[in-house]
Amino acid sequence: MDALSAVVAEPGAVPVRVIWSDQTPPENYAGGRWGVAEPAADGYVIREVIYQQTATAAVGKGARVPVPHRTADGRVEVAALWPLVWHPKGEPFWRWAHNGWSVERPGDYPEGFDPVCPSPELPYEVRVYDVPDGIVGEDHSGGSPSWWTTAWCTSLDSARELADALVAHRLGEPRRPAGGDCGLLRAEVWEHLTHDLASMPSRVHQVDAAPDRPVVPRLPFDTWPPGRPESAPPTREPVWYPKEQHPPHYELKVWSAHAGWKSLAWFTGGRTPVSVTATLLRIGTGGPYAFAET
Repeated sequence: MDALSAVVAEPGAVPVRVIWSDQTPPENYAGGRWGVAEPAADGYVIREVIYQQTATAAVGKGARVPVPHRTADGRVEVAALWPLVWHPKGEPFWRWAHNGWSVERPGDYPEGFDPVCPSPELPYEVRVYDVPDGIVGEDHSGGSPSWWTTAWCTSLDSARELADALVAHRLGEPRRPAGGDCGLLRAEVWEHLTHDLASMPSRVHQVDAAPDRPVVPRLPFDTWPPGRPESAPPTREPVWYPKEQHPPHYELKVWSAHAGWKSLAWFTGGRTPVSVTATLLRIGTGGPYAFAET
């Protein structure tokens, strides 16, 4: 453990050696590949398992792997994580199933792949890292931690406001508090160059959730705050790039007494992500906007 901690203390990636299984069915690759990690003096050894369920049974409840990780101030601490790791399809990083840390860079989340900007009018992408409830350290009954593009914005101010709101509160208390923190743990804003879609975007804002963040306030069910203004007129859709197959058709409009209605962001995936975002923005429950509509 001293040798592995010394490796982690140095800048750069921690070496990872993978022992691939020749029995893994090709159809398993669609959801990524799974393995069990073991610490070594110079890094980690990952042994691939045929099925995620096989790994869950093989690891056993209560099993832990020591994972040295470097803190923000440069110290090396050791976490005890469940040994199951996974390799998402098409991505270069192995991740701990417990909390989504990169095996190569323990203590931090691996970067997600950059989506293609859908419109020259929406250059700012709001991206979140989600650790689903259900990863409890000795069982894996939930989804895998991963990055999601939540919305696209016309302005940096709107994107920053959205990112900050997404990690300021929880949607609810974790059902399995022994499993560690979960939910939206990091939000980022990425600026895309709309005149050169082949270029890499740049990260212009990042914010992490506080472990003690409160649960977002909610109005009682079927309760509507009084004084709702007339709806805003329909917004002209942004001009989508010709090859965009899944444009973010769902727009979130917000209203405040000093500014009236304004368009905040555009979403894919239907109304649910818009509703979740409106809840975390505290629409009508003490946030900057009293009303919203989609």
